[in-house]
Amino acid sequence: ALFIRSYERGERVHLAMVSRGYAGSMPVIDEVTASRAQWSYAMALPGAALVVCLLGWSL
Repeated sequence: ALFIRSYERGERVHLAMVSRGYAGSMPVIDEVTASRAQWSYAMALPGAALVVCLLGWSL
């Protein structure tokens, strides 16, 4: 009984995904790459945290 319920639920989920346009892969709208400025902004907080840890460790 559990197998049948699981199988039927899987079928319902699959039909719901297909009805919403699922085609087997994630859609890619456009290729977006990060610039150097964006990477530097993203690394600012971890870099600052590393500096604080090193200063706290050395004192």
